[in-house]
Amino acid sequence: MNLYERDYSISTKEEDILREEVIARNTVSLGRIKPKNSKYFFEQPKVFRHKESLFPNNYLDIVELYEYEKLSKINQAFNETLENTKTTESDIQRFIKSNKAYHLIGSLLKLYNFGHHSAYLFPEFQLGTSFKADYLLVGKSSDGFSFVFVELESPYGNIFMKNGDFGESARKGINQIEDWKSFIQRDFSTISSELKKYTKAQLTDEFYNYDATRCNYVVVVGRRKDFNDKSYELSRKKSKESNIIVTHYDKIYDLSENLIINGSGALTY
Repeated sequence: MNLYERDYSISTKEEDILREEVIARNTVSLGRIKPKNSKYFFEQPKVFRHKESLFPNNYLDIVELYEYEKLSKINQAFNETLENTKTTESDIQRFIKSNKAYHLIGSLLKLYNFGHHSAYLFPEFQLGTSFKADYLLVGKSSDGFSFVFVELESPYGNIFMKNGDFGESARKGINQIEDWKSFIQRDFSTISSELKKYTKAQLTDEFYNYDATRCNYVVVVGRRKDFNDKSYELSRKKSKESNIIVTHYDKIYDLSENLIINGSGALTY
């Protein structure tokens, strides 16, 4: 599923002209055009950041991360949505889609060491005919692309048992991901086949050859208050043994807030 209503693989004549003007302004001298320097990257029409990426209609544009006031309001609205005890995982998915709050899920890349070169988001990503991930994040680093399959579960309910063990909601998400893992390991070619639908470019080897170290999994369930020392310990163990991170919705809020207030002046996923 594409993220945007517009097809970002196509630019208009007006946008082509604007880009040429930006290139001219950023040309050091004739014969030394450097259209991909950072100033050009920000000044060019948005469509070209998408169009020149691997998946134009699923690209997470880092320039949008500088829209602090807009994204801060979205983050606050997200937090208010979480405070409603009747909120379900479906409500959260609708919130993200209706507000185009894709940075919320994109912020999960901050849990990893990839995604800072480029990042892509695929909602309701089909895994063969039997499974569907709530979200697939694809992030690039210096050593290529990696994948994060995300399962959203309820922010309220039986998250952990009194002894700190996983409760029904957490177990449901973990079991779902275990099924995904088995399928992905067994039939990784379906991932590349599905992703090829989103691009006209040639996919690199990471998209064709299964590498367990490039496949990561996240279950988002419950609130911070549901987690205690025992449940955090259990979550760390699950991450170490199965490469499944179990975290809560407040973590997404924290990560998304940090994402937009990064003081380095170079915001990335």
